Amino acid sequence: MGSALASPFGYTERDIPAGRIDPHAHHHAELLWVRTGMIEMTVDGAAHRLVAGQAIWIPADVTHALRLDPGTVTVAVWSYSVTKSATLSEVRVVDITDDWGDWLIHKRDLGALAADGPLLELASGLSRHTDPQVRTPRLPMPRSREARAVAQALLRTPGSPLSADEFADRESVSAKTLRRQFANDTGVVFSEWRTRARVTSAAAHLAEGRGVAWAQRHVGYATPAGFTRAFQRHVGITPREYARRARVKAAPADELAKNVAALVADEHAVPPPIPAYSGPMRVNDCHVLLWVYRGEAIIRIAARDQKLRRGEAIWVPAGVSHRVELAAGSILRPLGNRYGRVRVGVDDLRVFSFPPEAESYLLHTTFAEYGVLRPDHPLRLTDSLFHEQFFGDEIAETTLTGAAGTLATALRRDPADSRSLADWAKSLGMTPTALGKELTSQTGTSFPHWRAQLRMNLARELLHHGERPGDIARRLGYASPAAFTKVFTSAHGIPPREYQRQMTGQAEASEVAVSSTSGD
Repeated sequence: MGSALASPFGYTERDIPAGRIDPHAHHHAELLWVRTGMIEMTVDGAAHRLVAGQAIWIPADVTHALRLDPGTVTVAVWSYSVTKSATLSEVRVVDITDDWGDWLIHKRDLGALAADGPLLELASGLSRHTDPQVRTPRLPMPRSREARAVAQALLRTPGSPLSADEFADRESVSAKTLRRQFANDTGVVFSEWRTRARVTSAAAHLAEGRGVAWAQRHVGYATPAGFTRAFQRHVGITPREYARRARVKAAPADELAKNVAALVADEHAVPPPIPAYSGPMRVNDCHVLLWVYRGEAIIRIAARDQKLRRGEAIWVPAGVSHRVELAAGSILRPLGNRYGRVRVGVDDLRVFSFPPEAESYLLHTTFAEYGVLRPDHPLRLTDSLFHEQFFGDEIAETTLTGAAGTLATALRRDPADSRSLADWAKSLGMTPTALGKELTSQTGTSFPHWRAQLRMNLARELLHHGERPGDIARRLGYASPAAFTKVFTSAHGIPPREYQRQMTGQAEASEVAVSSTSGD
């Protein structure tokens, strides 16, 4: 596998369509965080409006539905713990600082397998808004020297007309490096951070009693319409309505930048660290596009190891064994899965590289592909990348070819077939050695190991669909339910009934885990 190739699909947050989630309820509590954009939500008959940086805690069995504005990304995580806390028995809107974002996405991946304690503390320990429709966006400060200097300059003079390139020249660094520093240090791209700084400063001026038109000009907006759109997207109401509601003591004008900086430095709880991860070997029945959202990963596909860094993605073909290893602080998400009879050599797999500006769109894609979100416009990215990888040279065959392909098709049809490699070789008119070599060269593992992986993959799918472990054991060819339970527990760390209990909660939210790490 070669070096990463830049994807020609330059989607950004502006390309995220509006969408909706129809009325539903869960048997578990849910924390729904708005990462970008704004949502209109109905929870148990009451209306709520949330903007970027806010989250809403929804207790178990409470019906809710929402409408998402264009450019909106929401992240839903669940708690399976039974809590008697009065705070957590009611719907509440809370602030979520940006540094919790990665942990929430990590928690969403793992679902019930991640500790609930920090999530419960996050939902109960943060202050309720006196007016849940009024807030200012959080401004995570970059750590890198050059980016921090630019951030401080923008806080002092939010209306500065300088571009990212011009700011980079002032700090003697390339514009690419400056943008990367903002994205890596704050979790948002430079343009989004600048917008938040302008809106935050404008809110402070409006609270001081300045006029809307004056605030608009001072923070650098050329038109009232553009200012109003940006302000409402981040604050939830128009600048004029914000000025009417604001009830804070005026601060001296020359202290404004210090006040904004103090807001940035406001103390808050620190999210738990994201641990390293090493998964088992797996075989999927579909082609899965894996994307590194944070950190880096090593994906072993057949006999090849591919290192992926933040923003890179690769297809794992169906029928080919693979495993995932993640460094501490890393997060891997599936962008989509596709079915079809296609063939591509492991050495021909492409690594797609996306810029930081595409992050929000990619998160929208993965949550829409594997959740209950219904976008107003169909998603195209995964289809485009699938076609580019597998059909760029108009190659279309079965994933496993020759005798190995015949064997794979038969075992997927009847996984209880207990014939040995020698029996299969005889039926296919070849020697066991030749068949074993052919299978190993295409899957990267031996016949017994590959068959065991296939059975575990089918077991997880059947458990997701609610089948009983005893029936699954017979269907997959195990001697007894106890034998199946022993093998499954060894591979996954928990018995099949417990796995089904945990994963069924996620299935109720219409997300089925298909990646090596993935868990609405």
